[in-house]
Amino acid sequence: MKKSKKIVRDRRKMKGQRVIAGILLVGILAVTLTGCKNTYSSKKETKKPVITLGSDSYPPYNYLDEDGVPTGIDVELATEAFKRMGY
Repeated sequence: MKKSKKIVRDRRKMKGQRVIAGILLVGILAVTLTGCKNTYSSKKETKKPVITLGSDSYPPYNYLDEDGVPTGIDVELATEAFKRMGY
């Protein structure tokens, strides 16, 4: 009689472990598969954001030339970077 109770208890314990393992598996799959959603609409090219730069006059890095146009190493680097980004 004691042996049969132990077997029943072990089976209940194993069944509980299977249920927990199943719930964990479903949870992991749900989390993983939500990342697989088709996000075509979010990949559309949107309007480029406006980028505003500001700096002090610090020759030769950035300063105003005789015509009042910003120039210098930083200005040249920023101009090239924005060209490469499509601005």
